[in-house]
Amino acid sequence: MDRTAYLGAITKRVRATRVNSLNDIAAIETRDLVTSETAKKFHEFVGSHIHPWVPPALIHNACFTNTLKILNDPHLPVRPIGLVHDSQRWQLFQAIPIDEPFTIRTQVSAFQVDDAGRVEIDVTSVVADGDDIAYVEVARYVAAKTKLPPAHLTQDVFPAGLLVDMPPAPDLRSVLGTNDAGSLNTGQAPALATRVLPANAGRTWAKISGDINPIHLSKFSARAFGYKRAIIHGAAMEAFIHAQTGVDGTQPVAGATYFRAPLLLPNTVELVALDHEDFLVGDQHVAIIEKRTGRDLIHATISARSRASAKAVRSSLAVTAPTEITLPRIQGRVTSTAVTTGMLRAAAGKDVIVQAAIANAQPHWRKEYRSAFTALTAIDAPSRGVAVANAGLAYLEQEIFTNDGTLLGEITLPKYPVPQGERITGAGVPSADLVVPYCDNELTGQTLIDQLKRWQDAGVLTPGAAKRLSHLAANPQLLDLSELKIGILGVGAEMAPLRFLLDRGATVYGVIRPSSRRRKEIIDLAASSAGTLILSPEEAGDLVKNPGATAAWLLDAGVDVVLDTLYARGARFLTASLGADTVMRLVGANRDILTAYFGTPTDAYLCEGMTNEPANKLQLPLRRRKPAIVNGVFNGLLELQGPNYVAAKRIGRWRATQRWAQGKGISYNVAPMTKTHSVLNSRTLRVAYAGMEKMGIHAFDVDTATTVMGALLIADIHDWRQGTQPSADFLVRNGVSSGIWTAPEEPNTLMTKAVLLGSGQYMRRLGRL
Repeated sequence: MDRTAYLGAITKRVRATRVNSLNDIAAIETRDLVTSETAKKFHEFVGSHIHPWVPPALIHNACFTNTLKILNDPHLPVRPIGLVHDSQRWQLFQAIPIDEPFTIRTQVSAFQVDDAGRVEIDVTSVVADGDDIAYVEVARYVAAKTKLPPAHLTQDVFPAGLLVDMPPAPDLRSVLGTNDAGSLNTGQAPALATRVLPANAGRTWAKISGDINPIHLSKFSARAFGYKRAIIHGAAMEAFIHAQTGVDGTQPVAGATYFRAPLLLPNTVELVALDHEDFLVGDQHVAIIEKRTGRDLIHATISARSRASAKAVRSSLAVTAPTEITLPRIQGRVTSTAVTTGMLRAAAGKDVIVQAAIANAQPHWRKEYRSAFTALTAIDAPSRGVAVANAGLAYLEQEIFTNDGTLLGEITLPKYPVPQGERITGAGVPSADLVVPYCDNELTGQTLIDQLKRWQDAGVLTPGAAKRLSHLAANPQLLDLSELKIGILGVGAEMAPLRFLLDRGATVYGVIRPSSRRRKEIIDLAASSAGTLILSPEEAGDLVKNPGATAAWLLDAGVDVVLDTLYARGARFLTASLGADTVMRLVGANRDILTAYFGTPTDAYLCEGMTNEPANKLQLPLRRRKPAIVNGVFNGLLELQGPNYVAAKRIGRWRATQRWAQGKGISYNVAPMTKTHSVLNSRTLRVAYAGMEKMGIHAFDVDTATTVMGALLIADIHDWRQGTQPSADFLVRNGVSSGIWTAPEEPNTLMTKAVLLGSGQYMRRLGRL
């Protein structure tokens, strides 16, 4: 429907003051079709694959034009502009082909007004493909607080003999109740999908559906009707629900949707799967939840009474389906704060000082988390014992679930075989020496050893790291990795030392998501190398969705080493770390391996006896400094990193500590500050890194960092094979801190100063002190 016709329909004068008979409201019958072009746009919007059949949500769009005309009938005493689409029930009897016409007959099947003046109008559409009924729907529209007299008029509009079995519009609150925040009580229900809806989502759907109601188009037009911002069409979200639950129009299916509250744009929502003993067995019940607030906006049911093709809500119950790790819900919201604070409280145990630090930080956790992690660091270092690490890991294994209700600690290896993956065999010649690219030069032999000494003197790396790297530079025969099988979790990460390992003949089993944008780049790199790369199959490529399959794939490969180089933003890093830890636990329990981790210099470490020397003279007066080391704990935490980042890194530290205490193989080396894409794409970080360089803190290029870290890993592998166990200070002994560990102030303060220095403002401010 074009804009002129739409506006004409909703503004026509209403003549009637009451409805005497539904027969007075004439039925409307039209012919329509869904074109391939419309279907393509529809599938792009909902994220599904195009096929030759019309999805139920697109059939509803075709019915909408008739519905709007019916609602504008002068015999109805309410205007369309004052009606709200409250709910919809529908049933698909047979598939309708795209680009083939069908008949739509639409009429009012119920008109009701209660004693409070609330109006309910049911508009029923029957869609026929030739002589066969293909689809029916009942769309309910409501208007509150009218002055109309009570009424209750209904009529049967379905063809005789048609067996209609649509579920009722679901009010899931009536079954599940509400939480303390007043939203639907979802418990720990899993999210089937997350959808980011931009501000223009309503306009996009309007082009697909023809529904150009002003409330959907922009915040300015929506404000004229009492909304702060534009709202998405309910039908658009119903279409999204169908796409995620497998309703594609190819098989008979029935369903119902209750549009409980408007969904304002822009927004991010989750599709949450729900279950209850009172639900009909086989039916799917889902809700659209606003991610930020946990408010339930839309409830929906997909009925198994007619359904043949829709996938089950709990798809993880299938033999080969994944079990995705999910964070807990608090008052309907998925929250990482509950995990990060919970793991710290569990790890701290009865330590009064640490528990007090956590309690003091919790009200403003995202701003104050640094003090809690720093306090915990005083008791969770390997030299202080393994009890804290054990308690923290036990909490995670007993409190985090997968989306089918399996505890993290109860995830096991799958009983089905995992495919081998894609193999790429390189045609290159192995590199004979340790060559470190640095400032457009390639450092090797004595030149490299001299540079390592300069870095050590400047505090860029520890004496332990300099010694190990110098030993490799002087003994290049140790770099032969032709007999090594190594698994890399997150092989597409920039910090993964893939090129370094392949150039020395290693066989690398890389875990990578099928959708990774770096996949082709990695394949090309491997093809020109001297090693062999095997990329994980789809079943084992996402260790958040299926960590058991990832572990099984690595075990089948017979890897000697598993290295975690994963990184993601925000809470996704936390779930990725939980998945990686599960893989490490499963592989380590079934095979004698070395588990390897790259730490970050901007963390908190126990480093008693360590002193700080200023890198240069560009410092604040001593009385204004915040020292980096207090009571033997180095506080390198940066506020901008956030608690999820630090918690994700701490999980790996705990697992390394536990395995070290058990006498098992571990490698833990702190990686330098590195100029990755995420850093270079941030103007603030670019300026900060430039300022830190002037302060004697040296960030590495990616190729320099990965070469150095790959070499340190090789040194640890040789020690492990010779039966040499790391010392209790392994977290910091061989670190490459970029100079942060020898700075006189805590890095959080230095970062602010570095931004000013990098932008040329610092010296001007220093002169005013």
